[in-house]
Amino acid sequence: MTYSTCRTAEEICDSSKKLITFIDLAGHRKYLKTTVFGLTGHSPHFAVLVISAVCGLSGITKEHLGLAMLVDIPIVVVINKIDIASPARLNTTLLQLQELLQTTGYKKVSFQVFTEEDVLSAASSFASDKLFQFFPSLV
Repeated sequence: MTYSTCRTAEEICDSSKKLITFIDLAGHRKYLKTTVFGLTGHSPHFAVLVISAVCGLSGITKEHLGLAMLVDIPIVVVINKIDIASPARLNTTLLQLQELLQTTGYKKVSFQVFTEEDVLSAASSFASDKLFQFFPSLV
C-alpha cells in the first residue's frame, strides 16, 4: 500500500486492509471516568500502559492496570524515560511492576523486550494467554 495517491484519511481507510485505532486515555485521576469509558465503551483489543522510569508506579497507574485486567484484554507496558533514570531507579520501577503483578494474582508471565530479537519473539506470542510484555523505551 502506498499512500501517495491517498489525499485524505477517509481515502486511506477505504484502501487499507487493516486498521489500528489508538485511543489516548488520560493518565490523571481527574479524568478516570474518561479512561473507564475508553476501556469499556470501545472494546479495545489491547491496552498499552506507559510508566515513567523516573517516577515509577503511582496509585493511578495501579488503577489503570487493574482496569485493563478487569476488562480482560492483553496488556503491554512501556517504560519510558529510561535514558534519564538512574540504573537503580529503573531497577526499582521494574521490581515495583513485578511485585504489583504478583500481588494482583495476574497469571501471565512477564516478558521484557530489550532487543530486536525480543521484539520478534514478543510479536509471535503477542496475544498469548501466558505472556505479559513490557518494553523499556527511550522515548
